[in-house]
Amino acid sequence: MITSFENFQSRFIEEALDNINELESTLLELDLSPNDKELLEKVFRIMHSLKGGGGMFGFELLSEFSHHMENIYDKIRSGHLAVTSKLLSVTFQSVDILRDLVNAEVLASPEMASRYKEMVATIENVLKEETEEQKSRTAVGILSKQDDHSEMTGTVTWYIHFYPGAHVLENGTNLLYLIDELEQMGQLKAVPRLLKVPDLEALEPEKSCIFWDLFLSTDMGKAAIMDVFMFVEDDSTIEIHRLSQSDLFTHPKFTARLDTLCESKMEIELSDLNEFMAERPEEEGFKAPVVFDKAGHTSEGKKVASSSIRVASDKIDGLMNLVSELVITQERLNLIAARYQIPELKMVTENVQKLTGQLRDNAFSISLIPISNMMARFQRLVRDLSTQLGKRVEFTATGTETELDKTMIESLTDPLLHIIRNSIDHGIELPDVRQKAGKNPKGSIQLEAGYSGANVVIKILDDGAGVDCERVRRKAIEKGLIQEEERLTKEELLNLLFVPGFSTSSQVTEVSGRGVGMDVVKRNIAAIRGDVHIESEPGKGSCISISLPLVLSIIDGLLVRIGSTQYVIPLSLTDRIYPANSQMLEDTFINVVTLDGVQIPFINLRKAFEVAGPAPAKCQMVVVKQTGFTIALSVDQVIGKIQAVLKPLGKLYHHQKMISAATIMGDGTIALVLDANTIAREVMEH
Repeated sequence: MITSFENFQSRFIEEALDNINELESTLLELDLSPNDKELLEKVFRIMHSLKGGGGMFGFELLSEFSHHMENIYDKIRSGHLAVTSKLLSVTFQSVDILRDLVNAEVLASPEMASRYKEMVATIENVLKEETEEQKSRTAVGILSKQDDHSEMTGTVTWYIHFYPGAHVLENGTNLLYLIDELEQMGQLKAVPRLLKVPDLEALEPEKSCIFWDLFLSTDMGKAAIMDVFMFVEDDSTIEIHRLSQSDLFTHPKFTARLDTLCESKMEIELSDLNEFMAERPEEEGFKAPVVFDKAGHTSEGKKVASSSIRVASDKIDGLMNLVSELVITQERLNLIAARYQIPELKMVTENVQKLTGQLRDNAFSISLIPISNMMARFQRLVRDLSTQLGKRVEFTATGTETELDKTMIESLTDPLLHIIRNSIDHGIELPDVRQKAGKNPKGSIQLEAGYSGANVVIKILDDGAGVDCERVRRKAIEKGLIQEEERLTKEELLNLLFVPGFSTSSQVTEVSGRGVGMDVVKRNIAAIRGDVHIESEPGKGSCISISLPLVLSIIDGLLVRIGSTQYVIPLSLTDRIYPANSQMLEDTFINVVTLDGVQIPFINLRKAFEVAGPAPAKCQMVVVKQTGFTIALSVDQVIGKIQAVLKPLGKLYHHQKMISAATIMGDGTIALVLDANTIAREVMEH
């Protein structure tokens, strides 16, 4: 039982963190649309969910703290409070506390207790202040008038059809508790229906087979009723109909009619209650009932919960490892089929290769995560830091559906946060400064993401002051990085920002000036085989581009040979292959070759890798295209296409820039994977 409880608790922690992340995203939307009723309901429901789940699984502080926040948003929902910047700021701080309250290590720390008490006191003070301010406002009733019919004041009579899903009991749900909670909201008539109960021999105790017809008179509104079914709505059918804008239980005719319907073994139809319904669907102001079916769709066909399952990351890693081993085995099967030329074996090999490719692609799609998962953290940073610095900043993002390997997402978050922090601190000017310069007082930071060949390119653009290259030069001379007489290009000066310890900030603050930053950004991005580049125009703004490989573990590659060593070039970068004369390449002085009438810079890999022995009379030129450049790679022989499982090189080979990884061939030999980006930079620099 202990193990089972621990499993439930572990699952709750994961779901709680998802809820907290969703809460943060919703709050950011609410900051832009403070009168949006749907967003307010969503915040309240998340708080309610955390409160209920925390109490159920032993997280008492989480439940207690969520209750404090729930009280605030309940007052906002009912129109007794307005959404203000002060309330939102406190709620954002509460999000950070909520994350800590599900972390056992943080909870055990001595400073957590004092942080918790201080935050609770802050919430109570802000609630008291906002309540007093709201009382003094003349527009107290405006918010409540905006409520829909589900939030009208006074007692309303509802009919609720509750059909629990067959598996709701397996999650530890006690359905009678839900009925009790409804009864506490007002007067309730609950009729259990046994029409679906099977014979005793076929009865499965762990499955739910009872449904309810419920009649409730309450002044708490439709949203409160929906909250009762929060934990079962995804697996159940729930229909909520408003019968009357009054308490029908005070009418003997209604109670008599209910008794008659309840004695019947037939299901109750809404038409049976027509005489008591004050509104009709065709009348103005009538709102259709909210209906959730067993698939999680509303009656309007809108999906309220995605059909998905939670899978531990180590299981995904295990799947990717198995797929990698399968790819290596499949390559070995290809070699055997090619050696023996058996028609039946060749046919089976082709089918296995096709299935392996499909399995690989599906496994990749599971391990890829959209960039949108990071957006809430970026938006939160922009909001908090711009407020702290007295700046007005608008953050927008496009291409957030672009997907990256989950390990890349984890390694990329901190560098992007630092870049955005720099854009706000160093780039975006104060509102009055921007206005004097003829700019919009509100600064702009944009994140753009998209695919480019085998890479994902992420750009962070701002319309701030830009980088003063002359100031960078003076700082570099002051720090002894360059000599005063040296003349560097604009690109070289901007690249000095990546030098460890370099900072143009004259003051050390909590945000900047410590000389720790862009060098770490570049190092972290290089660790995942990425590249970072800066462009800037003084007075207009800056653009920082990050280019990353799409995947890390398996690629389609072009297998080539140079000397006795085999290499792999990513197939997605390969454009064309041309025959060439080796002697002609030896005689050229400018490393440019004409292919199909077009001059293309090339690199002789035999020379670059210092391969001993005579070169073959005929070689092949592999043209590689990437964003911003086209180069040709000279190889001795192109062998063919291959699926390459990338294996990292050891620490002894980290200095080798032109090789990014290695792969095991079907016959057990090793092939090295060429890093086309680094090779291209080598060509451009020389």
